[in-house]
Amino acid sequence: MKPIPETLFRKLCYIFHRGFVEARHLAMQKQADQARDLADAFEIMPGYLPDWNEDSLDLIRSHLHAYQDKYGKTSFDYLSVLDMDNDKFTEVLSRW
Repeated sequence: MKPIPETLFRKLCYIFHRGFVEARHLAMQKQADQARDLADAFEIMPGYLPDWNEDSLDLIRSHLHAYQDKYGKTSFDYLSVLDMDNDKFTEVLSRW
């Protein structure tokens, strides 16, 4: 087990934040099925953080990919944040 790289940890925090924002919007729009799928995608992810290993990122990526693949443009693009260049993300984060 090794620690999560700092920038990746911050990306994951931002992704979790955006997940809550999207859940709120889905609730306001009465999109229960999509909100449920979003919760299913995110529910397991915090459990990977304390026992971080080489498979953790792939597992998180697979949850996000499955959700985004199902909902396309009606979902936030979580994978773009995960895949963003670290310097670019740091710049974006500084404005957040």
